[in-house]
Amino acid sequence: MTRTALGVDIGSANIKAATAEGVKRQPSLIALEQQQNRRGERSLRVIAWGEEARKRGVPLRTVREGCAADVKLLALLLSSAAKEATGRRTAQAIDLYCALPGLLPELRRQAFRQAARLAGFHSFRTVDASLAGALGAGLGPNGSKARMLVDIGFETTRCAVIANGGVLFECMEPFGSSEADRAIQSCFREEHGALIGSRVAEVIKQQLRRSSFLVDARSAENGLPVSIRAKASHLRRAAEAGSMRLARFVSDALRALSPDLLSDVSESGVALIGGGARLLGLPELLSRELGLPVTAAKNAETAAADGLREYLFGEARGRKAAFPFFETDSGSPRNSGMRREKIQ
Repeated sequence: MTRTALGVDIGSANIKAATAEGVKRQPSLIALEQQQNRRGERSLRVIAWGEEARKRGVPLRTVREGCAADVKLLALLLSSAAKEATGRRTAQAIDLYCALPGLLPELRRQAFRQAARLAGFHSFRTVDASLAGALGAGLGPNGSKARMLVDIGFETTRCAVIANGGVLFECMEPFGSSEADRAIQSCFREEHGALIGSRVAEVIKQQLRRSSFLVDARSAENGLPVSIRAKASHLRRAAEAGSMRLARFVSDALRALSPDLLSDVSESGVALIGGGARLLGLPELLSRELGLPVTAAKNAETAAADGLREYLFGEARGRKAAFPFFETDSGSPRNSGMRREKIQ
């Protein structure tokens, strides 16, 4: 049976699937319904996933803080995403490449492996998410100058220093772009006495270039529906305040570098990837706070998946020697660039 390679970058907000044709992005959500067979046995059936699951109104999140929230639900999500991305009827002929942080504890890695086994994939390989993100962002494996990469997810943020095709330094914290969402929610509550949901806050965060927003909210005083006209300038300041934790995190990471690495990073700058990198004015804010050049990758949200696609199907496939830590049998979390596991 001919096998198909599939790369996935699974985040708390979105799952990105990389095939030879491109990268497809969908929310990491799934909707289920209970069904009963003729013998009276009950089971759960997937009725929708991704954006369609969100429309159903009762979606379940499969990933929280970059880790599997529920292994069985994650298996259902992986199976649904893989079959749609590859056109295969089952996952049995698919080799799954999963981008995971090098610092992710082995126990949490095993949750992803178990989900892949339950989904029925032929094999499962873990790829260093920082290297995949660097490749996808166009940083390349051959530069001798160290470059800092900051991956801002929805609930996790990772900072890595990369040079010569490897990760020299990495740190990770359980916070992300959701900090800006909460800051926007607090702005509505404090300035307008109104409550908005996290989904509305996320939409506002993505459209901060507008001059104002007319939002259907709930009164914090009596709980009744209310329409609020909010100035975007106030919301931008709130989102910026919510991003200060990120500035402190990157600043602490810079202090932890050796003088030589810090010198390289000061010259080459900081690259932002992840969905949180799209926040309006974030590169300028970080550059001002850190005193370094900061840029957001054009494909920030899909950088890791784009890196997987380049490695699996692009020119990099013919020069794997340039990626020494992409393929290694080392079992240590730090140097586990890629490990192949045959699923029993």
